[in-house]
Amino acid sequence: MDITAKKRDNTISIIKGVGIVLMVIGHSGCPEWLRNFIYMFHVPLFFITAGYFYKGCNDFSKLGTFIIKRFKGLYIPFVKWSLAFLILHNLFCSLDIYSTDIGSYNFRQLLSNGKNIMLKMTGNGQLLGAFWFLKTLLLASCCVSVIDF
Repeated sequence: MDITAKKRDNTISIIKGVGIVLMVIGHSGCPEWLRNFIYMFHVPLFFITAGYFYKGCNDFSKLGTFIIKRFKGLYIPFVKWSLAFLILHNLFCSLDIYSTDIGSYNFRQLLSNGKNIMLKMTGNGQLLGAFWFLKTLLLASCCVSVIDF
């Protein structure tokens, strides 16, 4: 083992873990006062931890690399899982996993929602409600990097 190797600082990972636990508590039917307290900071906590290691780019190629990396890490998983759940939508409706007020999709609705997922990052299924965070983080990080450039 290399003695000069740096030890990984787990502080940010621990903060993210605490944020996840608080988010679960806040969405679990906890007392309203606790939910209101958690909701004051849990989303900003995720944005702060996501941007903590951000380094400004003053080179166009570094900016492009950053944006491509963000698309690979945020857009691709969003689209992949949203399309998978879109394909499973009618099955989830027939199994009463999704609420009945939406109902099954016909072929035209499936295509329309697929287009919205890929172009607008909207229209994902009920079970992917928290995916709004991926879209917001992608847009925020790309905007900040372009403004910073």
